[in-house]
Amino acid sequence: MNCDTITMSQDEAEERLESYLKAMNRNPKQVTDLDLEIIKALQVAKKGGRLLDVNQAIAAGGLNRAGLPRLAIARAHVKMTTWRSGRNWDWRSNRSFSDEGGGYYDWRTRNQRISDSRTLWELPGNSFDRELLSNKRVQALTPLIPLPLRPKSQLKNYFVLWEANWHPAPPTDPYLLRPLAGALMEIVAEWDVSPLELAAVNAAAAR
Repeated sequence: MNCDTITMSQDEAEERLESYLKAMNRNPKQVTDLDLEIIKALQVAKKGGRLLDVNQAIAAGGLNRAGLPRLAIARAHVKMTTWRSGRNWDWRSNRSFSDEGGGYYDWRTRNQRISDSRTLWELPGNSFDRELLSNKRVQALTPLIPLPLRPKSQLKNYFVLWEANWHPAPPTDPYLLRPLAGALMEIVAEWDVSPLELAAVNAAAAR
């Protein structure tokens, strides 16, 4: 999978990071959450890490012939993502990928499932051509993350981006992403799923 990444030399990142840190120390009361997120991204760029704007990548991937997004995103620990398009009834607020089940259980609501930024990834309204976008609700399996590439911290703190198969077939060439600031994420790993791993995933899905 080839996605355009955000390019910045390590020297430029170091220079900008230094200016941010100096400004933060000089006037800490003016520091915003966005400033802290930018500092985090600059720290990644300083180390030579790769940065990706997920929303831009999904929009650039476009739609397949069925009018469905070519790329999908989900939190790294879930088994499936669901794509919904609000073309027919709520165009602005319902172009989203959601975790399997569409939300999480909140103790205050007992059996009611809640959807928010932890389970839902909403795209900007201009991501796709409205005339070409399908209004189907479809699901795709999330990629297997090989054991050697899994981060030490919890997978729910990461995302995966991949070329989606909008039918029961596992994907083959994903990115593992660490969120930094909104749609800006660090590419932690990328890999090709081997035929052996694909067979294992298919067998597990059939159980």
